[in-house]
Amino acid sequence: MTERGSARVALTLEVTPEHTAAAQAALAPFAIHDYGGGKRLPKAWSRVRARPDGARGLLVHPRVDDPSALPEATRAACEALGGRWGQRELGELDPAVRVALFTVVFFSKSRDVPAPAPGLPPSWRRVLSNFHPAPVRVDGHDYASVEHCFQAAKASCSDRPELARGFRLGATGPSAVGSDPAAAKRAGGRGAYAKAGASLDVEAWAKAREGAMERALAARWQQQPLFRAVLEATAGFALLHFERSGARSFWGGSLHRDTGQAQGENRLGRMLMALRDGA
Repeated sequence: MTERGSARVALTLEVTPEHTAAAQAALAPFAIHDYGGGKRLPKAWSRVRARPDGARGLLVHPRVDDPSALPEATRAACEALGGRWGQRELGELDPAVRVALFTVVFFSKSRDVPAPAPGLPPSWRRVLSNFHPAPVRVDGHDYASVEHCFQAAKASCSDRPELARGFRLGATGPSAVGSDPAAAKRAGGRGAYAKAGASLDVEAWAKAREGAMERALAARWQQQPLFRAVLEATAGFALLHFERSGARSFWGGSLHRDTGQAQGENRLGRMLMALRDGA
C-alpha cells in the first residue's frame, strides 16, 4: 500500500464484465476480507465497481502494493483474462479501520473465512490456535496438540510432576487426558489440580510458561507444514489471539468495542509474529 499525502492508494484490477467472476476467483486470497470480525471495513471495498467505460474494478488488499508482489500464477491468471492493473484512492484511513484491515483475529472457534493465500483451507485461522489437533514432538515426547504440550509443562511445575505424563500422546491410566485439546486445558485447571491433590508452584510456572510456549511453537513451525504455510500467509498482518478477558488477557486480547484498537498483552499472537518474521 502506498501513500499520497494523507490518502491511501490500493491496487486494482480492471476486467470486462464477462471476466469478472473468473478474476474474483483468481484474486480471492488477496481481496479485502474482515479477519477481525468488527465489521469496521467499508462495504464498498469488497464490491465490484463499475467504471464509466464498462470495465469492472476489483480492489486488492493493500498489503499487496504492486502486481509483482502477487504469486506468479495469480498474476498470470488475471492478465490472461485481459486484466489491467491500476490504483484506487481509499482516502484517509481511520485508525480503527486500519487496525481492522491489517489484523487477523483468531481462536479455536474462528469461523471459516477466505484464506490470505492460495491452497489454504477456510478454517486456516483455527490452525493458528493451540487447540488445533495436530501432533507435535517436544523434548522427546509426543503430544496431540500444543495445548497438551503446554499443560504438560505446567504440570511439571507442580508438586506432582508425574502428572505431565498424562498429557502425552498415547498415555494410559487414570491420569491420561486423551486427545481432546479442550480436555487438556481442563486437566490443567485449578479444579483438576485440586481433584488430583496437586499444587502448582505459581512462581515457578510464571517464569517457565513463556519458554514452554516458545518451544512448542518452534516445534510446530518445524514439524507441521500446514501451520507453517498458514503463518507465512499472514505476512503483513498483525496476529491477535482472541480472549474474552480482553485488556486483562496475558496470552491474547481483543479489539476494543469503541476504539477498535487492540487490547491485552497478546503474548501468543506476538510469539507467532516473531516466529513468522524470524525475530
